Amino acid sequence: LGLLSLIITTMSTPPTLTQQRIIAYSPKPFAALSTFASLYVLCHLVRHPHKRGRMYHRLVGHMNISIFISSISMLWGNWAVPEGTPYIAGAVGTVQTCTTQGFFNVLTTGSVASYYASLSICSYVSVKNKFREEKYYWIEKWIHLACIIPSLIACIWLSATENINPSGSSCFAAAYPTGCQSDPAVLCERGGGAGFAVIVIGTLSIVVYFIIPPCSMLAVYILVRKFKKEYQSSKKGMKQIVEAARKQMLRDVLLQIS
Repeated sequence: LGLLSLIITTMSTPPTLTQQRIIAYSPKPFAALSTFASLYVLCHLVRHPHKRGRMYHRLVGHMNISIFISSISMLWGNWAVPEGTPYIAGAVGTVQTCTTQGFFNVLTTGSVASYYASLSICSYVSVKNKFREEKYYWIEKWIHLACIIPSLIACIWLSATENINPSGSSCFAAAYPTGCQSDPAVLCERGGGAGFAVIVIGTLSIVVYFIIPPCSMLAVYILVRKFKKEYQSSKKGMKQIVEAARKQMLRDVLLQIS
């Protein structure tokens, strides 16, 4: 929906009032569902303390905290956009509300993607260490730092340089007015370096969503096959030991009888 909003708002022909309303209000039902779903997961973890004892579930919990914040921000949506912004229906906010919303949008975009990728990495490390968490629990603090710090630095920089502005049906990394970076005739009133930031965020999102998880799962598959072969080899070796012992016992019995 965000991509659809961005495509429509960057069309050469300005969107009609009906299109503006669709862009502004269509994400809200999905944002509400996402809010309740993430809240359900968090409540489930609170009600079952033993699950919080596992690193994997703690990472799931932190990811859903980010999803909850992102969903609330998406639900806020067009209402945070400065009043009077062209082609955004229902905009009743200010520059400050837009900056605040964009700050959390950028922060959670990075953190949700990073936590999602970290789950597959955690799966690989767990299998590699045969689920003995005491051998790899030390990586958890580094995962949290890697998921939060880069996004936090990015949104602080974007906020300080006025590069958070209306984009689609809410606020994100963008220059204002929309399209000023691609049209020399339009002067950018706010921002100017948002184009590079969007490219970086988009590239990193592709990496953490579509490259890291498949690579981690492939590594898990290879590791499981290796463990299976080792188990089968050890099982075969055990059978040989048992068979040799059985034959030796039979020989001893025959000797005693004879």
